[in-house]
Amino acid sequence: MAHPFAPYPVNDVENGSVELHVEFPVGATGAVGTVTGGREMGTPVRNGVGDYSFPLNQTWLRLLDASCVVVGAHSTTTGKYWEVIADSSTATSSPLVRFQFTRGDTGAAAEIANGDVLKVTLRLKCKT
Repeated sequence: MAHPFAPYPVNDVENGSVELHVEFPVGATGAVGTVTGGREMGTPVRNGVGDYSFPLNQTWLRLLDASCVVVGAHSTTTGKYWEVIADSSTATSSPLVRFQFTRGDTGAAAEIANGDVLKVTLRLKCKT
């Protein structure tokens, strides 16, 4: 379907999907600060060095997309890069999405710098 003001088709998010957003400032040793957002999500959990889980309040049909933005000064020695290391969004018990943050110079696991803000968006399929 074309956007009412665009002379060409505009891609829309997949039907039956939702986007969940959460953000928090990262404290010393990667601690989770005061969480903003997080509708349909539990409190984020730090599992280890640069390793965070984002619990979901319900089971979803599948994870369509994930993104993380670390807002802070440029660094190659702190956790600025990420990957999804676990997706159990379809699990009937304790569904979650888990991320690992790494250094830009070596790729080793690394903490997000104290004072940086982590912003996470998950796009999930909620119905067929």
